[in-house]
Amino acid sequence: MRINRIGIYFFLLVVFSFTIIFEACKHKEETPINNEKYKITLKWNKAYELQTKQDVETGFIWALSFLGAELPKGCKADGLVWNANIVEVDFYRLGFNSLALEAISKLLNIFKQSEEFKKNGA
Repeated sequence: MRINRIGIYFFLLVVFSFTIIFEACKHKEETPINNEKYKITLKWNKAYELQTKQDVETGFIWALSFLGAELPKGCKADGLVWNANIVEVDFYRLGFNSLALEAISKLLNIFKQSEEFKKNGA
């Protein structure tokens, strides 16, 4: 009888441990954020004749990594959405923490209030 109790306790411990591990390792369900304060639309003007969107993306992502972006897998597709020479940048999707996002949102608000942004929408 004592062995059965130990076996049952061991079984429950194993199940409990796997449950905790499974929950901890489960990919965090991403809640969609449709918050415009973390987004900005930018207009790309070629700096030189052979410059490509890939060049621009690489440089932009590289610079953001120095600012603390985690840049999770697939973030470039989610965080940089192109339409011709206009790109919408979603800083939330690029993996900035909440403190950085609040600082970024203050800067974006200043940029969005500029005459150039109002005139061009980017």
